Amino acid sequence: MEEYQYKRVIGGGFFSIVKKYLRKEDGKHYAVKELKAEHYSKEDYLYRFEREISLMERLKGHSNIIKIVDSGHNPEEKKIWYAAELASMNLHKYIKANNQTLDLFIMYPGGWTRS
Repeated sequence: MEEYQYKRVIGGGFFSIVKKYLRKEDGKHYAVKELKAEHYSKEDYLYRFEREISLMERLKGHSNIIKIVDSGHNPEEKKIWYAAELASMNLHKYIKANNQTLDLFIMYPGGWTRS
């Protein structure tokens, strides 16, 4: 990832973290999603992350999908990541801000509830 300059953490979840990077080649900011190191040796998480990269590659060019621009996997360093266009907000925030008629549901153990 020598071609990227780290800026800051912008999000994450249980098994991954999303960071903002500047790509030196074009001077643009990108979101870089990485599998957390503590989950690298868990085959199911590694498989899911690799599948996510594969699906994003296949969906490249779709107008409603953020474009993946780069990815990398270094087994020696136990690191796998991909870089994608940087969105101004996550999907949940976008829906809350732009579509007041859409009901959002959140899954919790045992069922669903409205947000």
